[in-house]
Amino acid sequence: RQNEGAMLVTGIIISPLQVIPPWQHTYKTAGYCDFHCTHSTLPSEINVISALLHSHRAGREITLRHIRAGVELPPIAQDKTYDYNYQQSRVLVEEQQILPGDEIITECVYNTAARSTPTVGGYSTKQEMCLGFITYYPRSPLASCLSMTPVDFFFQTFGVQKFYHFNMTTIERMFLRLTDTQIVKKIVSTTPPSFPKLSPDDEFNDAINEEAISTLKKMADYSVEGGGENSLFDSLIIEDPEEFRNRSFTSHLHSLPWAEQLLTQRIEKAVYRGKHMTFCRLFNDSLQTQPQVFNFPNFTELANSSFNMVCPQRKLQPTVSPDHSSYILANFYVVWFSLVVVLNLSYTH
Repeated sequence: RQNEGAMLVTGIIISPLQVIPPWQHTYKTAGYCDFHCTHSTLPSEINVISALLHSHRAGREITLRHIRAGVELPPIAQDKTYDYNYQQSRVLVEEQQILPGDEIITECVYNTAARSTPTVGGYSTKQEMCLGFITYYPRSPLASCLSMTPVDFFFQTFGVQKFYHFNMTTIERMFLRLTDTQIVKKIVSTTPPSFPKLSPDDEFNDAINEEAISTLKKMADYSVEGGGENSLFDSLIIEDPEEFRNRSFTSHLHSLPWAEQLLTQRIEKAVYRGKHMTFCRLFNDSLQTQPQVFNFPNFTELANSSFNMVCPQRKLQPTVSPDHSSYILANFYVVWFSLVVVLNLSYTH
């Protein structure tokens, strides 16, 4: 054939390090594909012909944002009425070109208004994902371009400075099972995954979840270690700061005043527009470079995004208003996290 097709996976590595607060009507996360990755792996432009956008039950919008030379272009693909039960690979109205040096931001918007505890990244539909499966031609060496929040930046953003028994490098290796040249084994595929259909009543059904988990574990190259929903978080006991001492990180997450929007907005901004550890993986099962940490890029944002795929309109489910927690406690966290964000953003790798 004149051109061989391939699939590029973008988004957030599947891990408990993706945390979505409860009681949120709108909460954004982002996976970052950096310019070094596309510059070093794409020999020339590639043409995108279709995309499958994937999150779980809390997902409401997914956009593949496209950045070139500091300017945002129209989205590669976008679904502003995302529904887990209507997933399919959609052909673009017009082919989009990705050039060497372009950046891709996989943006997911969630609604957790009916949930009372934080949602973390994982395989189960009790958990969440943020992925884009891009079908393109001609084939290039690049298979996936994913990111996660760096471990030290993640815990600092949530106000934790130190744990008993483990330093941040050790904890990072616990999450990644990091070796000299490889994070995880890869299963190469150019076929979008086929996800089982679930009804609203199936969301927290463990038997039904097993089917979804089985499908998603075939994509094990897009995940990092973490066990159950909070297995590693349960084992991490805070030493510093003193205010949180002797709590597990799971307990710490559950104790935050998530109903206070000032707190959640600051955490959302810090994680979305803060530091991203990127993973640039090739079809030969190797990383193009060792994982690198980048600050979120500065670029001129697109004024009005538009669809690049046909997507039926659907109504969102009614939302539930959260209870309000202590105003004083919330303000303590707001001041604390504001200070952490300022300190983190002043430090560059």
